[in-house]
Amino acid sequence: MPKKATKKSSHKTKKTTVAVPAFHQHKVLQKAPNELAFVLADGTKLRSILELINALQEMNDEVFCHHVNSERNDFSNWVGDIYEEHELADEMKKLETKLDHELLLLRRVVKALEQKK
Repeated sequence: MPKKATKKSSHKTKKTTVAVPAFHQHKVLQKAPNELAFVLADGTKLRSILELINALQEMNDEVFCHHVNSERNDFSNWVGDIYEEHELADEMKKLETKLDHELLLLRRVVKALEQKK
């Protein structure tokens, strides 16, 4: 008995995707779109890692502790999820102070600027 020929479907299944910003090289220097901005507990909107660095300098301890404590590090999550800087995000999870966060982020920005030359 001859085998029946099978016909492969020519249509492709469409996948639903979420539009995420197309950050290229030097992601840490880019601004996130408004819908992906980080909103601090005091209502301040941050759209870039540079804005986060500046906010850390001015941020009161209550706001910082709301976002960074023994249970979570919202800044680390934002950097990992939005900027896809997972190594940097992992390093941030180990930090406990505003100054440590600020210094780590500044070092990463300087590194990106050096690579951009």
